[in-house]
Amino acid sequence: MSSISITVDEEFLINSLDSFIEHGDIRDLIKDMFNHSDKAKRLLGRLLLGEKLPPKPKIGQMGLFKIQGQWFTNRDTTKDTDLDLKGFISCRVTGLGAYTDYSPIKIEFPTYNEVGEIDIVSTGLDYDEFIWLEEDKERH
Repeated sequence: MSSISITVDEEFLINSLDSFIEHGDIRDLIKDMFNHSDKAKRLLGRLLLGEKLPPKPKIGQMGLFKIQGQWFTNRDTTKDTDLDLKGFISCRVTGLGAYTDYSPIKIEFPTYNEVGEIDIVSTGLDYDEFIWLEEDKERH
């Protein structure tokens, strides 16, 4: 069996994928893949298998995240308080990174500090860790 070598540049690949994958952020994903990001390669694989990229929330959008599995300042003094919504905490999106960034959704949220006062702290979430509010789910 003989083999051939094909060189494909970024623009060709983007244009090829754009013809059958309708998503506005495909160009960013391909650029990330060409930077040898394993996360981008996994996302591209999901796209090629027919899955969609997770929707990006908007800056200022409210959502939730699960307390379990997350580390954040004042976690222990916030669990089991009125801010703990059955294992979840409400948050507001303050920034967005690329799909392939580590913790691309930057959020801020209230916590109780050691003296019982509310502090607003920040952390990052992955797209699958951000939980959409019911009223926003229908729009995406």
